[in-house]
Amino acid sequence: MTDSPETLDLTEYAYTIGGLLDVAIEHKLRLEITTTDASKSRGVPVQYWRGDNALVTLVADGETWFVPTAHITRIVPLTEDAPITIHAL
Repeated sequence: MTDSPETLDLTEYAYTIGGLLDVAIEHKLRLEITTTDASKSRGVPVQYWRGDNALVTLVADGETWFVPTAHITRIVPLTEDAPITIHAL
């Protein structure tokens, strides 16, 4: 993926949830993750556990959330922290 210090282009590839989380971890992107029960978690993903019972670990303001990936319905990068390009299909 090509990116400059100014903009990270998330439109270059079709991402799976795991692929997007990997990019978010690598670039320390702040995310808002919505789950099947309509709860929202905001933070920077620091770990993504794959396999059975996969989950992502988010941290923000000294708090830690563990979000099961099977329950994720939406992931939104929070662009106020880092300029990125997103196209909704």
